[in-house]
Amino acid sequence: MTRRIPNPQTVSPVLATEDPAAYQLHSRQLFDEYQPANSTETQLVQELVYTAWRINRIPRLEAELLSQNPNPQTLIQALAALGLHYTRLSRQFQQTVHKLREMQAERVRLQERDLGRAAELLELHKHKGIPYDPTQDGFVF
Repeated sequence: MTRRIPNPQTVSPVLATEDPAAYQLHSRQLFDEYQPANSTETQLVQELVYTAWRINRIPRLEAELLSQNPNPQTLIQALAALGLHYTRLSRQFQQTVHKLREMQAERVRLQERDLGRAAELLELHKHKGIPYDPTQDGFVF
């Protein structure tokens, strides 16, 4: 099965100072890990890609701030804003992971239920000695 990974050139959180190839790798890794099976799952994985990319940017932004002005006292407001941003993004990431895992678990549960029903129908047809085509009952394998 070929999964379409959204093109980061259409809408991208990648800044001009960041590496688009690194973003592509990051995106591909999350899509490979979660393997979305429908458009909603794909949307949730894309949200994870964007959110994780932005989370990973925050330590670099903090380092840049501190390297430009080594006196942290003058940066309290900016550092606090980055901390709040990090917390919000982390919560969003965790909520999205939770939603995605719930959705995927439900999909697997329904697939297993359907497979069990198809196996029962196959056994019934075997017992009666008649051929069985699961596609006639809506099963797709």
